[in-house]
Amino acid sequence: MKVFLSVLILIFSLQSWTKADDIRNFQVEGLSIGDSALTILSQDEIKEYKRFIYNQKDYYSVAFSLPSFKVYEYVQLNIKSGDQKFIIDSIEGGFITNYKECKKKKNIIANELKSTFPNLKFAPGKELVQKNVRKETSSYLFFNTSFLDGGVIRVMCTEWSKQTKDTKGWQDSLRVVINSKEFNHFLDKEY
Repeated sequence: MKVFLSVLILIFSLQSWTKADDIRNFQVEGLSIGDSALTILSQDEIKEYKRFIYNQKDYYSVAFSLPSFKVYEYVQLNIKSGDQKFIIDSIEGGFITNYKECKKKKNIIANELKSTFPNLKFAPGKELVQKNVRKETSSYLFFNTSFLDGGVIRVMCTEWSKQTKDTKGWQDSLRVVINSKEFNHFLDKEY
């Protein structure tokens, strides 16, 4: 019930995005692409939460939860390595949930995003399976014509393998992800 209520809050919070014509106008818990992580965390907190989760070390992730969060259980930021201003190139808000329930909620959120932003290009994703790692499904809204041409909003469900859960401590989740064009290019190289 808590997750369903959170999804409803998330959907209604999307209404404030209707005037956004630039990816930097979208927010997750008050943070946007191009903001400094220092607006919400200290340098010491960034250092404490910092993890290199990608093979290439161009970016690191900072995942955290704060009592002040109104919509999401946790937030993850991706910041370019060596950036002394700690500028956010990707931000995601997430909930812990099982994969079956997540897929239902993902479709509700994706349909709401499609109707709220009819000018953005919508693409339903296919299920991706990485044996012994994860199962994932996503829906995309592009600010241009494709993943590499501009920013993207992605609603995704991930089910991690037992091995990944045991070694990394990651949990199955529903996430709303906002990526800059630069971060999309990094992901394209990474995967």
